[in-house]
Amino acid sequence: MIPFIVMTNQCNSGCFYCFYNDEEELSFGKEAINKKSLKRFLVKAREDLSDEIILTGGEPFLVPWSYDFIKWLPENNMKASIITNLININKEKMIDAKKGIKKIITSIDHHNPKVNNILRKGSGRTRENLEFMVEQGFDIQINVVITKINYKDVRAIYTNLKPYANKIFFQPVGLDNPELQKKYGIEDLPREELEKMLIKLAPWAKQENYNLHYMRMNSYLLEGEKPFAPCQMGKEIFVIDYDGSIAPCFRRHDLKAGNIHKDEPEIIMKNLRDNYEKLDSPSCFTSKCFPLY
Repeated sequence: MIPFIVMTNQCNSGCFYCFYNDEEELSFGKEAINKKSLKRFLVKAREDLSDEIILTGGEPFLVPWSYDFIKWLPENNMKASIITNLININKEKMIDAKKGIKKIITSIDHHNPKVNNILRKGSGRTRENLEFMVEQGFDIQINVVITKINYKDVRAIYTNLKPYANKIFFQPVGLDNPELQKKYGIEDLPREELEKMLIKLAPWAKQENYNLHYMRMNSYLLEGEKPFAPCQMGKEIFVIDYDGSIAPCFRRHDLKAGNIHKDEPEIIMKNLRDNYEKLDSPSCFTSKCFPLY
């Protein structure tokens, strides 16, 4: 299983559709996961874990010991895929930790930095640091959240960002807040507008081998059908939150399997497997559906 580790609930950006702004159980702060407890869990549960872990936040690189932790991972035959806004990175430390990094996953919602900064406040340095990461040979994936602000530009976004990324992923915004969803969501756009957008996305789906995802997006946006598929959360991926609690998914706080500060890893992993049987089929096909990333 792949642990999806929330390093901190602190962030230096301001994305209106961040799930931290949209979930009652979540809130921003300045807390970080305990390094000693995290390492202990990863070592003791190693046989149940993948060679890949995922680091996220908040912004994971706001945690002072994040680079040293990433350097430690190869000692246990692990590497990290890191979800980061790339706003504030230490370039020297990033190069030093490169052996522990499998992939960098960042979010850019427009090729025009001024427009992107409207959608993701504080992202002014993202492009500069992205260029540095490309120069250093890091594997880069860019996620693009589609909203009413950028849906007309999806082909231009793909064309302009592709030189910076090995993979680009498009996903419609999804918010539980009905007012925000009405303001930024694209589901209520005229069918003609949605069809035009999907035509613009067709070359992306073919080149990036996201044909199945593209078909699901068509069904979702044009027919209102959310696809049925077995959810990976809780089976192939699970969440370790910044407070040490473990659950199958960000959206299932009621199915906590334990806490790395006080529970033994074997008990936690057993609880995760038991809790997976209680999960319903996924309904979060939009930007909240992390396994699709």
